Amino acid sequence: MGSRNRFWHRVVLILAGLMLASVLVSGLALMAYFRPERYMEHASPDGRYSLVVYRTPILFSSPGQAGDAPGRVVLVDNRGEELNSMDVDMVQMATQPQWSQDRVTIRLLLDWKLE
Repeated sequence: MGSRNRFWHRVVLILAGLMLASVLVSGLALMAYFRPERYMEHASPDGRYSLVVYRTPILFSSPGQAGDAPGRVVLVDNRGEELNSMDVDMVQMATQPQWSQDRVTIRLLLDWKLE
């Protein structure tokens, strides 16, 4: 009877290990899938700044609905250094920005001072 219990104990441990491994692999796959990807970029006329829009993929979406995904708008200088950022509910909200000497604006979304 003791050897039979040890056998089932090993079976349970192996199954538990396989389940844990599958959960970890699934989690890593989902993390890779949901990593933000570059959606669009708007450079300032003088080339000193850019607004980069990243979209976060959504699990279930219809074809042609990439703009409905949430994301992040990031202001970077020409060295790639992040100066400002904000989350957006839909990346399509980050339309063409208006650049001035000291500001960048997107109507109803952002108004940032350029440094």
